[in-house]
Amino acid sequence: MTRVVTFLEVSAALINKSVSRNPSVPWSQEAKYLGIIFGTHLTWKQHILYVRYKFRKIMFKLYPLISRISHLSIENKVLLYTAVMRPILAYASPVWGYATKTNINILDTLRNFIIRMIVKATRYMRNDDIRNELKITGFKSHIQKIAINFFNDQPATNNYNMHSLIPYIPNDNSKRPRRILLDSYNPP
Repeated sequence: MTRVVTFLEVSAALINKSVSRNPSVPWSQEAKYLGIIFGTHLTWKQHILYVRYKFRKIMFKLYPLISRISHLSIENKVLLYTAVMRPILAYASPVWGYATKTNINILDTLRNFIIRMIVKATRYMRNDDIRNELKITGFKSHIQKIAINFFNDQPATNNYNMHSLIPYIPNDNSKRPRRILLDSYNPP
């Protein structure tokens, strides 16, 4: 379904003038495209809540395999996490990776919950110690690694529109997707 979503603060008269040709197109505060929810202010809150919902659904389906009472080995549980569950959390992360720490912590909390369930951790075990023992990278550094691979592979694409884009100039103060690559924003 076609919707109208504005991402910039432009005058309502200009928007109404351009949409007046087709008045049946509804206005919306968010739009879903390729599994990513774009909100009007691009805070990514709606998308991250949707990812949390999807992750919980798959977590409940895989619960018999990854629960504390499962007879699978820890290696197989970690493989289930890295092959099936982590891609759900990190899907399209080069786009939304510069979201606020609060929003990214929502997904990091889910990841910590699953990892603690996999190893049957007690409440006194630190998440960092568990991650180091399992050799699982931190969530923010994982997102950063995906973004580095994505932006490094971009020049090799066959898409003409991608080649006609203006070259990227890093700026520490900009709120753009490539900002995730800067160590000052997201240390590994």
